[in-house]
Amino acid sequence: ISSPPLYARCLMVPIGRVSMLLFVMLMGKVFSEAHVSFMFAMVLFLIPGVTDVETVTKGFGEALLSAIALLYVIARATRISTLMNYVAQYLLGKPTTVRLALARLIPPVMLMSAFMSNTAIVGIMAPVVQHWANECRLPARALLLPLNYAAIFGGMLTLIGTSTNLIAKSYASAESN
Repeated sequence: ISSPPLYARCLMVPIGRVSMLLFVMLMGKVFSEAHVSFMFAMVLFLIPGVTDVETVTKGFGEALLSAIALLYVIARATRISTLMNYVAQYLLGKPTTVRLALARLIPPVMLMSAFMSNTAIVGIMAPVVQHWANECRLPARALLLPLNYAAIFGGMLTLIGTSTNLIAKSYASAESN
């Protein structure tokens, strides 16, 4: 493993201090969630070349877990914006019964959850489903638990859909070596 360039080594301590200071300062603000602050600190070390991507992602233990952590940041940004409410209104329509709403909701959630973290999908979709249910005059409580189950089932379809599959894959590959 080659060591970082001299300018990068000189920046390690100041960047570390700045990132910790920003973390403490923004604790009650946007970066209060741990995954957002970690990604911010990771980018802070990657940009000037203090460390490389491989070294930073080792902290996650598995390369796919770092991708999932990025999905949480995307989920937070999506939740803050109201764009998903409009997308849901367009894609899911305006059903009149809970049964029709479930028939429209479950397939796209399962599909998304197969390729994204099921926890992130539920985090994104729960407020969207609540808003959608209010717009359709349906009880949100009748849609939220099936949303969770659809995300879990969709996550089990692929390796990256749920963290349990990733852990099982890493144990299996460790045993085969």
